[in-house]
Amino acid sequence: KSKSIHDGAYGVTLGNSFDIGDGFQAGFLATYNYDRSTRSSNKIERSFRAPNEEFTDEDKTVRNMSITATANLGVRWKDDHEISSKNIFIRNTDDEVSISNIYNSTSPLSSGQGSRNWDYRFEQRELEVYQFTGTHTLGYDTREQFGLGDTMFDEFIIEWYYSDSTATTDIPSETNIKGNITQNNGNVESSRLINSSSLMDIRFTELDDEVESSGIEFTWPISLKNWEVELSAGSEHDRKVRTYKQLDLALGTSTATEAVTQTLNQDIASALSDHNILNADFDYTLTYRSGLSRSYLAAATTDAAFGEIDVKWNQTWRFVLGA
Repeated sequence: KSKSIHDGAYGVTLGNSFDIGDGFQAGFLATYNYDRSTRSSNKIERSFRAPNEEFTDEDKTVRNMSITATANLGVRWKDDHEISSKNIFIRNTDDEVSISNIYNSTSPLSSGQGSRNWDYRFEQRELEVYQFTGTHTLGYDTREQFGLGDTMFDEFIIEWYYSDSTATTDIPSETNIKGNITQNNGNVESSRLINSSSLMDIRFTELDDEVESSGIEFTWPISLKNWEVELSAGSEHDRKVRTYKQLDLALGTSTATEAVTQTLNQDIASALSDHNILNADFDYTLTYRSGLSRSYLAAATTDAAFGEIDVKWNQTWRFVLGA
């Protein structure tokens, strides 16, 4: 079952277009949206073998925050030329906290014991997109503006674009802390952290995806009596780069002195305080977990080009050749 604790959202949109003289028009559209929510849930997973004795009871709270912003700009000159820019920014964060009480074959519910996991996870995802496009035609207005008159390049069209986008995922804090509990029919009476070198598992993750694309296309329509010919050509360049970094660490102590045991019976904030962790007598160690940690860099580049001729005769026959 899930329960909503608190939601909130607001947004604003602003846009306009202008005639700025000499055949020019400009316009913009900007939006901003923000929303947040908090959800608490309880989940129980039972084993098929002994559903009343072996199960996991998890309570989780997730705070989510989302921001979306867009900005579109455009300039047009009559019907022949247009340049526009589209920009998008999205940020989404999840802040998760959960406590799981675990009863298994070693410590079933009827034993009065159990284990407990405290999990903390903060994740932030972002997307940034910047795109510029343009269309240019050697139309009547352009020819008049430059005094060209009719030419063989009438209605010659150039279309181009450039796009740059970045998607990131950052998990600067993903922590799992292990403990044991004493309980009576599922009602927890006390909890304590385990005495282990992997008392706390910590993971740091970064993912960065970058995509850059650009392209241009030329179109040249030609009319000759009963013949209609269209020549076109273009090219495109794409570059993709991904960087992934993951670091796994373990923190804990195997020292079983009475002083250490007393601290592990305290709440998490007190047990894992700087004072205790840095106490040389408690012998806390930070271990690099090479078997889990991984990082890599990947890249791909694609270049493409095409050319095409499209010929029509008397609205009867058509011939197309492209590569």
